[in-house]
Amino acid sequence: MQTYINDCLLWQDKRATGMFKSCPEDFVVEEGLDWDFKGQGEHLFLQIEKTNCNTAWVAKQLARFYKVPPRDVGYSGLKDRQAVTKQYFSIRLPGIKPGSYELPEHKEYRVIAHHLHDKKLKRGYHQYNDFTVRLRDVTGDHAVLQQRLAFICQHGCPNFFDSQRFGHNKHNLHRLSAWIKGDIEPRKRDEKGLLLSALRASVFNRQLAERVKKNSWQRVLTGDTVILDGSNSRFQIEKVDEIIRRRAVHKDIHPAGVLVGADSDFVGNSERLAILMRREHLQESYRSFRLNVRQLKWDCQGKDWLIRMRLPTGAYASGVIRQLFRLTGK
Repeated sequence: MQTYINDCLLWQDKRATGMFKSCPEDFVVEEGLDWDFKGQGEHLFLQIEKTNCNTAWVAKQLARFYKVPPRDVGYSGLKDRQAVTKQYFSIRLPGIKPGSYELPEHKEYRVIAHHLHDKKLKRGYHQYNDFTVRLRDVTGDHAVLQQRLAFICQHGCPNFFDSQRFGHNKHNLHRLSAWIKGDIEPRKRDEKGLLLSALRASVFNRQLAERVKKNSWQRVLTGDTVILDGSNSRFQIEKVDEIIRRRAVHKDIHPAGVLVGADSDFVGNSERLAILMRREHLQESYRSFRLNVRQLKWDCQGKDWLIRMRLPTGAYASGVIRQLFRLTGK
């Protein structure tokens, strides 16, 4: 099983080279949660800025601080560890009153805002993420880089799952293969979800790679399922007419690929895989082939390039950067 990441790149040649994530401050993420907080209710919302630590770890620290079960701490999305990120957490505290609670202090994260609300924060509830990414010691043709950034501004780019989904050195895919063969049996629900997510990502990237090869990742074809921009609403295209073409050009709709579930044709070749997916209640869904990159701005600062963008939930800023740069570490 493969990641197909390189096959989802628009340009294989003349990509610039840049140092990526040389320090946490080079990758800044702010979660967009445009809620009107009630100011009362049993859920304490904390907007937290964290540096070089992951979301799940912060959630455990908050559960320990407020002496609640881990299930009573909510967050919308997992944010990068090697980064500076701002995101919300909710903690269920029955009977809490305005001004009657303490705020945690920690060297690796800090509270920058707090509110009371009547609902828990659940996964996928935020609307977008804003990214500020610094590439250091950039080499390459600046004119080509500018042209490609302008292309992404106008047309978007392929919406592939990047390497984070597959684990370090594709560890999640290796574990998944062992699970399918029956060599291992993951016990924890979170790990099962992680491995099945890697499966879905691999199959999706393979579909997307075929569309990139045919230069149809951004075009709507007869028989396609399409997703409305900024929503999960979808419908199937029986015939591509001028209205559909125009909507696709204006990025109002995007062709979509399948995120496989227990009833997908893909799993028919493996009875054990089908059993695993049914047991884990994995439902088929869809993901846009095209990523609409909003508010894309860039600035050359000496040898560095600073790139800002707003992406919908589930999209990878590193995937956008990878379209433009060959990435190096420290």
